[in-house]
Amino acid sequence: MNFIRVIVLVILSALPFHAYSHETLRELQLISANDELVLRLSELIKENDQLKQNLKNALIAKSNGKKIVLGCDVNQVKKMLQFDNEQPYIANEWVKKNGEKCTQQQLKYLYDNVYRWTSWQTGFLKRTITYLMESQ
Repeated sequence: MNFIRVIVLVILSALPFHAYSHETLRELQLISANDELVLRLSELIKENDQLKQNLKNALIAKSNGKKIVLGCDVNQVKKMLQFDNEQPYIANEWVKKNGEKCTQQQLKYLYDNVYRWTSWQTGFLKRTITYLMESQ
């Protein structure tokens, strides 16, 4: 008789744990979905900030009577070199990719200031900028 009581107690005690494990699984799924949504939201906020910056740059360029240029944000190169501590070859890749979208004035600004933004050697970066300036 005691054996049957023990089995009944084991079965009855296991039932709430099964329900609890199901709830835990559901909570984990919700946490995972929430984390994905938070990550996506942060990506959208970053994209929105970039769009705001592009609009601001366009309005400033237009008010100064300058050509509106999309895809050439020289401050991005400055940030790479000055704040992100990137080496000039990464900035050089950016210039190769986006330099043709830049105006002569933007390229000259890069050429004149790139050495100030990093302690690394910038000769090859300046050569790339010079090539783009001469090819426009």
